[in-house]
Amino acid sequence: MTTYTELLRDPRWQRKRLEVMERDNFSCVECGGADRTLNVHHLYYAKGRKPWEYETGSLQTLCEPCHRRITALGAEVHQTIGMLCAADQALVLGYARALMWLDGRWDGDSLPCGTREELVGVFHAFGLETACRSGAGLLLEIAENIQPTSVLSPAVLDRLVATGQAQLTTLTSAEPGRP
Repeated sequence: MTTYTELLRDPRWQRKRLEVMERDNFSCVECGGADRTLNVHHLYYAKGRKPWEYETGSLQTLCEPCHRRITALGAEVHQTIGMLCAADQALVLGYARALMWLDGRWDGDSLPCGTREELVGVFHAFGLETACRSGAGLLLEIAENIQPTSVLSPAVLDRLVATGQAQLTTLTSAEPGRP
C-alpha cells in the first residue's frame, strides 16, 4: 500500500503543487510571506482521492507556520462540529455556505438548503437574526417550501442581502447618537 508521503512525491502532485504555488505568486495566501518554506494545503479531504485529484480552487499556498495553525484550527472545528446534534450541524452548514456565497467563494449561483435549520444558518450569515427569532416574513415564506433538494436561487439570495442591509440600517439609525 502506498503511503501519503509517497503520494506527495508523485509527479502528478508535484505538477499540481507547482500550479497552485504559481497561481499564489509563491507566497502564503494568509500572511503574504514569501521568505519561508511553503506548503500547498488542501482545504478539505475526500476519502479515496489522491492529492492531485482536487480542484485547484480547493488548494492554497501556505507558509509552514500558517499551515500548522490552519491545520490545527481545522481539526478543532471538525471535532467541535462533530459533537453537535444533527440540527445544529445543519445550521452551521447553512451558515458556512452562506458566508462562502457572500465572499464570492461559493461555486454556483444558488445555495443548497434542504432543512429549516440550514435556512436559519443562512439567515444568520445574512445578519437576519431578528427574522430567525421572530419567524417573520421571508423566513416563513421560504421555510414553508423547504424540501431536501431545495436551493436558494440568486433572486432569493439577493432579497436576503437587501433585507439584511435594510435591517442593519434600521438598527443603526435607532441607536442613540446616530443620525
